[in-house]
Amino acid sequence: MARPRLDPDGPSTSERLLGAAEKAFARFGFVETRLEDIARRVGITRPSLLYHFETKERLYSEVVRRAAVRLRVVMEEAIDEGGTFEELLDRLFERYVHFLETHPDLARVLLREVLEGRASRTQLLSREIVPLLDWVSGVLEVRGEEIIPPDLPVRAAVLQVCTAALVQATSGSFREEVWGTSDHSGQLARILFLGP
Repeated sequence: MARPRLDPDGPSTSERLLGAAEKAFARFGFVETRLEDIARRVGITRPSLLYHFETKERLYSEVVRRAAVRLRVVMEEAIDEGGTFEELLDRLFERYVHFLETHPDLARVLLREVLEGRASRTQLLSREIVPLLDWVSGVLEVRGEEIIPPDLPVRAAVLQVCTAALVQATSGSFREEVWGTSDHSGQLARILFLGP
């Protein structure tokens, strides 16, 4: 039987573990992250952490799954607001960039996931991120059917803008030197999806 929370109004131990794990995985990657360090940061022991998440892989999977869920909520809200296709396009990419900028650790975890490409975790991306990509691409294809240039590969265009924004959001102090002080994701999306 689990002990009662010290602060019943505060986040649960599982939520605190996920937050600490998100920061650790973002900073050190999957291999270098130690469960002992995550547990210590939350104020519990490694065995207590393993009570909540049986393995490091399970904890990591939950961090990525939670990121995908949070991002999907942001995308759903942007889509549900209606308006013209141009307004939808602007909102989707503006909210995506805002999500990355306000969740820098999640952005780093997602970028590490793409870059490391380990087989067991590639399946994790396939399960959690690819459906989100397919859904957003499908919405854009349907809503922009009469507007999008007919030869535009919509999914590839979404990926181009999203991965560029992901790299930009995770580039730290190098960001301004390379990209300047402005984000151009929305402008690039408009050029791709609306044509010249």
